[in-house]
Amino acid sequence: MFAMDACVHQFRPLLLTVSMRISKNTHAGVSRGKIAVVQLSVPGTDKTYVFHLRAITGKSERQRALPQPLTTLLESVAYTKVGVGISTDVANFKEDYGVEVRPAMDIAMLARSKGLFPRGRASLDELCAFFLKAGVTKGAWDIWCVCVCVCVCVCVCV
Repeated sequence: MFAMDACVHQFRPLLLTVSMRISKNTHAGVSRGKIAVVQLSVPGTDKTYVFHLRAITGKSERQRALPQPLTTLLESVAYTKVGVGISTDVANFKEDYGVEVRPAMDIAMLARSKGLFPRGRASLDELCAFFLKAGVTKGAWDIWCVCVCVCVCVCVCV
């Protein structure tokens, strides 16, 4: 097994990204929409799972429960959910669906803490460009997963 494969096998990262529903204008101002789409990508495979939560949970604001298998996966300590700015996503899952996403790791903060990435706001695209020295197009989950693997291996397993 390559060193990166061993690290990924030990660490078991899942790339987690979310998209928010469009905010609503109310008499009190603009409110944040609920999480509408969840993407989970499994590094080391070509698998990306996209969940359209409104289609799953129903259109009513009162129907807030996620399917139990998705909740179990998000709350499982067997997999580390990784992303950029993931603390906001974790807080939104708790507020929107009562789900405790754990463990979660912000790979941009991790890279910065090791002195491997410059300070300032970072995106997953910028991390890929930094670690892989290549540009990435939107929706390139396979490249993003490689980037996550490299970042985790460099920062955690080395």
